[in-house]
Amino acid sequence: MLNPWEVYDDPPVLWAWEFPADQPLDVLRAWHREVLTSGARHRVFEVRTIPAIDYLRERDGFIADFLGRHPERLPRALPYPFVVPEVIFNDGLDVEASTLLAFDDTDGQVREVDATSMSQLAGAPSVHPRRGRTALAPLTLSGRRDFAEDQVSEGPMQGEIALRSSIWLPWTLAPVHVFRADDYLPNHRLAARHTPRLNQFLSEVAAATVAAGGRWLGAEVHPAFAFEIHDHGVDLEVPHPFDVYWDAPAAMGVVAAVRAGLDWFTAHPVRPRHGVVRLALGTEDALADATADQLLSALAAAPELGAYDWSSPEAVTKIQVTNRAGVHLLGRYLLHEARRR
Repeated sequence: MLNPWEVYDDPPVLWAWEFPADQPLDVLRAWHREVLTSGARHRVFEVRTIPAIDYLRERDGFIADFLGRHPERLPRALPYPFVVPEVIFNDGLDVEASTLLAFDDTDGQVREVDATSMSQLAGAPSVHPRRGRTALAPLTLSGRRDFAEDQVSEGPMQGEIALRSSIWLPWTLAPVHVFRADDYLPNHRLAARHTPRLNQFLSEVAAATVAAGGRWLGAEVHPAFAFEIHDHGVDLEVPHPFDVYWDAPAAMGVVAAVRAGLDWFTAHPVRPRHGVVRLALGTEDALADATADQLLSALAAAPELGAYDWSSPEAVTKIQVTNRAGVHLLGRYLLHEARRR
């Protein structure tokens, strides 16, 4: 299986929080401990190292306990005056944390890794010809204190939990070379392994923020991903925003199923949404172990489909075939090109 996720310089999704300027420090300190405990419990944000305070998890134990033993270290290390006091989530403070993530390995199996950087997954097979800056962490927590309206005194303390990769999302943006159109690829297989833990973490941080007298500001999200995000996490059950499926009857061969699906969509046009013919091959089918390229070749050579214009704006958008080799998405652009070869 090819990994459909991407890495982004600018976070596509973040959830924000805010505390008033006069937030009591003991309350902020207790909130900070709750956030760190939740992040470690759900394995989405386990602090490993903070060089500025000489902290190393393997040597010093849980970060919140370490800060309790050495209360003087963090104030000395915070990078500038306008910061969120008593917490490590501050812009400019180098914090390395790990996140347990699932990915598709080169042998087609789902593996998990405690990743401090997406570079640890850089060798995983991908639908993207090249990814963004993989040195980025999969999830970051940051904070800052703004000026008040008078631009002199200290204003509210604000921060966010940001995702730097679409590996968390059930639907990821498809690269243009796959479909030559705005579209999405399914990532449920991976997201189901790690995103429920993210959602639990976000819910607990939101509840702790409100209980401590702060405000949970909810999600800020790139429009392309807005349909799968809510104010307390990621919606793993959301349907594809465009696709309308026609499911082939069981035991129908590839060509016959595609022909029947094309006929159905011709009789029942779904534009501006996308028509998708979806079928699952039985173990006895001649193409039960076929790769995506082999399926493309079989459909391109089928005389029963010879008259169908895959380049037409009215054409079915893609064919989804499930067999023993995996789930294959064949876009109409690829089908058109395969026929021309």
